[in-house]
Formats: sequence, structure tokens, C-alpha cells
Amino acid sequence: MKNPLKQAFTRGLGVLLIAQTSYALAATTAREGVEFSIRWDSVNSLYRVYMRPNATPSPDVSTTAQVTIVAPYGDSTNLFVPSSITNLHDGVTWSTSSKVYAPSENPTKAYLSFTAKIDLPTSFQWKAGVEQEVFNFKNGTKCLGAVELINNDTDPFNQPAGNSRNTNPGNQFSNTYWGDVNDNDYIGNYATASAADCSLSIDTDGDGLTDSMEIDTTKTDPTIADTDGDGLTDGVEVNTSKTDPLKADTDGDSLKDGVEVNTSKTDPLKADTDADGLADNIELATTKTDPLKADTDGDTLSDGQEVNTSKTDPLKVDTDADGLNDNLELATYKTDPLKADTDGDSLTDGFEVSTSKTDPLKTDTDRDALSDSTELSTTKTNPLKLDTDGDALSDGAEVLTTKTNPLKSDTDGDGLADNVEVTNTKTDPLKTDSDGDGVPDGVEVGADPLKPLDTDGDGKINALDTDDDGDGLLTSSENYNGGTPTDDDTDKDGKPDYLDTDDDGDGVLSANEGNDPNKNGLPEDALDTDQDGIPDYLDATMDSISLQMRVMLQGAFSSSTLLMRDDLRAKGLIP
Repeated sequence: MKNPLKQAFTRGLGVLLIAQTSYALAATTAREGVEFSIRWDSVNSLYRVYMRPNATPSPDVSTTAQVTIVAPYGDSTNLFVPSSITNLHDGVTWSTSSKVYAPSENPTKAYLSFTAKIDLPTSFQWKAGVEQEVFNFKNGTKCLGAVELINNDTDPFNQPAGNSRNTNPGNQFSNTYWGDVNDNDYIGNYATASAADCSLSIDTDGDGLTDSMEIDTTKTDPTIADTDGDGLTDGVEVNTSKTDPLKADTDGDSLKDGVEVNTSKTDPLKADTDADGLADNIELATTKTDPLKADTDGDTLSDGQEVNTSKTDPLKVDTDADGLNDNLELATYKTDPLKADTDGDSLTDGFEVSTSKTDPLKTDTDRDALSDSTELSTTKTNPLKLDTDGDALSDGAEVLTTKTNPLKSDTDGDGLADNVEVTNTKTDPLKTDSDGDGVPDGVEVGADPLKPLDTDGDGKINALDTDDDGDGLLTSSENYNGGTPTDDDTDKDGKPDYLDTDDDGDGVLSANEGNDPNKNGLPEDALDTDQDGIPDYLDATMDSISLQMRVMLQGAFSSSTLLMRDDLRAKGLIP
């Protein structure tokens, strides 16, 4: 470095940027001053220039500075052109002062110098060992390779005798505290050349990953944006989706990572995004369920449970359309979610649960031997009550056995409950008058069905006895007034004739008064001694008595008839 360099920058500070770091000057000098460094910022795609003093100047008065960089030179169409220079200290302005491309001394390089105009000498506020970024800039063209700070001692373009372009390259800094007024307080470069290598940020395939990263770290192909062909660029896989850029299907669910990220929106890192027990590809291709919803149909059963366990339709809340959600059938009612009528009684499970309130697991809820559907649709009985009419006979017994009406406790309306007739009296619950004698069973049984009346004591209760009083006449034949036998009481003793063994109350049993000579149970041949039209068994008083007598008569003879003259009959003395 020449002494005239300092005079050349008495009004400004120059910076020279090069791409190769040298420690030689710093290592061979113990003088006070400042070191330079340049680094590549791959995130922001710019170069940053740093300075670091080895001593704290006092007073701190910086006057001039220059930084010269050495950049690759390819040809005139690919020149390194500094742009977007950013100043980082108030009162200090950096700008390019010279640009030399392919000098004869070094035709493969370009020399670009930056100088600083220092209006505020104390702006840097140097402290020993503390690094400061002094400015940064960009290359206005494409990356040409590594950039380095010039080495003042060894660079062929920076020689004491001058150079072919008559420029004054080199790194220079002047602070009044460090050394003499006219010396160069720049003492060397630090850091490494690779720190300013933009090629490390080259992304050949434009996938968002530098080639160096793809080669050294991700092992992806730097010339193919999507190494594994899954529809996601390598950069997206590494930086965003966190998938494996070398595997098209990171989670192994048979869906490419790109399909999961861009189309199905499933998690490419999880084979089962919604954790429902079904792999994402199964949901998309086979079951047609939503791979983002664990319960596609919203029945509180996960899709996997429906497909793998319950075998229900994960797309239908009510698989068998019985009016009950699948989850209710499985968890609450224990019915079969695949059968609309679990118990096979012709009533859907939903109807039984919600409407009839019957048991969907039992064909006959009340166990009356009638199916629930029969009770609801045919017999109209209560499927929840064993005995709908409360007659102590189950509905099934009435319908199937006794044939009585399960909706009426007294089917025949005879005053006796059906169960009493079936169990106690043994009368016909379908007939008002079991023995057909004109008197209802209820009347004939009496007040206590447990002790039915047997008036004649023949062991056959009145309700089943055609001759209740045992007088030889059928009860039905003791009905004389055209009503019923119950309102015929000849002797007015309060006991109707059909229950009265002495109908006329004359002290003689009706059976002894010839009430039925021919024993056919009918009184059409009953004796009427006084011929008054009232048979003896109903006639308490008789005005005359007719007797059949064989007598020997003696009297006058009639010659004309050759018979005894009938004077007694002629005089009306005999009939």
C-alpha cells in the first residue's frame, strides 16, 4: 500500500472488496488499526462488509476509508455490478469509486472500490474487538462466484509501481488516534473466502433450496425442483411441509405428498390425518369418507369404527334407516344398526323406541304370547301390558285360547269377567247364557262367583243346569210371561218359578203335581185337574175334581136304542 493512498482519500473513506481472505498482514503486525471482512447473506442475497478494530481509539476521529473487492470476471455480458448500497452509520456515505474489469495483471478478475464520505468522524465509535457492519450491497447481475477483499500485499493489480489502469485499488482506513496521520490504519482481512460466495445460494432448479444445500444436506437433485416427483418442490418439502423430499409418499398412505398438501389437504406426515382408524387413501378412494373428519356422518362413531367394527355406513347417520342413529343402536339400545327390525316383529327399532315404547330386542315385549306388531296392528291391545283389559287373562290367552275379547274384561256382557268364567264357573265367556235357559250366566251364578249357585244341589251350577230347581221342567220352560224366567213367580214368594220347587206354593212339590208327565222337561202335558186352564202345579186352588170312575149303573132300558136310558147325563148330573 502506498503512502499517497491516504492523501488520495483525505475527503472520503474508501472500501475495497475482495473474495479471498488473508491473515498475513494482521499476523505480521502488532500495530493498532482495523480489520476488514466481507460475507454473503444467503437469506437476503446481498454482501455485508464488516470492520473490527484491535484497539479503541481516543480520541476517535475517522477520516478516510476505502474497501476494494475482487470479483470473478467471465465476459463483458456478465459483469459484477454493485447496486443497492446501504449505509449503516449516520454521517457516513459509501459509494463506488472505481470499477476495473479484467485488467492485464489479472484478466479473470474485476476490481471494484468503495469509498466513504465521512461527515461525522465519530460515527463509528470504535471499541476494541467489537465488530461492526459498515455497509452492504447487492450484485445487480447474476451470481458469478466467490467475492473476496483485495490483499494489499500480494494482489498483482495492487503493486507499488502502479497498474495498467492507473487506478489506486486497495483497502485503506485512517483514524487520527491509530499511528501517524498519513499512515494506513487498515491491518488486514478476517473470516474466510467462502463466507462471500454467492454460489452457495445458487438454486439451479428454483426449488427454494440452494444447490449446496441439496448436495450436502438434503441429498436431493439440485437440477430437479421436485426430486421425488410428488408434486411438491424440494424447498416446500424441506421448509414448509416438512416431508421427505426423497420420498413421494412420506407417511406411506399411498397418497403422494403433493396430493395431500394441494388437493386432499390431509397431513402428508400422518397416514391417518383425522385419526379415525382409516388411512387417508382408504377414505378418499374406498369409503369416500372425509379424511379430515374422524366422524364423517356425525353419528359419534368414528369412520374407522363404522368400517372395521360395526360395519355400519360411515356416510349415513342411520345405516338401516330405522329411525335410530347408529351410535344409539350400539351404545344405548343394543339393537342391530344393520337391521331396521332387530327383533323381527315387523316394527322398526326406531318406532319401538320412539313411538310404541316397546322393546326393540323382544318380539313380545309384555310376554303375553302376542307379538308387539300383532297387538298394535291387529288386536289393538297394549303391547306393554300383559293383560290389557285387566281380566286376569293375558291378551295372548284371550286371543289364542279362549277367543275372548282382550279389550273387554266381560266379553259376552253376562256380568261375569272372562277369567271368572274360564277359571271358576267354567261357563262360556263367549255366551251370555251358557246353558241357554234364558237366564244370563251372571244372574245364575249369583253374588259370589267363587261360590256359584246350585239351587237343586245336583252338583251342576245353575249357569250350566237347564233345570235349576230340579222340578223336572227346564228353566227355559218356566218362562210364562214372554220375558225371562227371572220375572215369573207364580206364588209371589220372591223366588222365581225356575228356582222354586213348589211353584204355586200349595205345599205340594211341582214335580208331584204332574207338571211333566211325559218327562220331556216341557209342561205342555201338565195335569189340570179342574180343567180351568191352569196346570195343577201352578194352581193353588181347584173348584172341582174330575174323577174317572168305573161304576155299575142300573136303570130304565130304552127299546129304541137297546141301551140304558141316560137320565143322569140328560139331567147334567155327569159330564
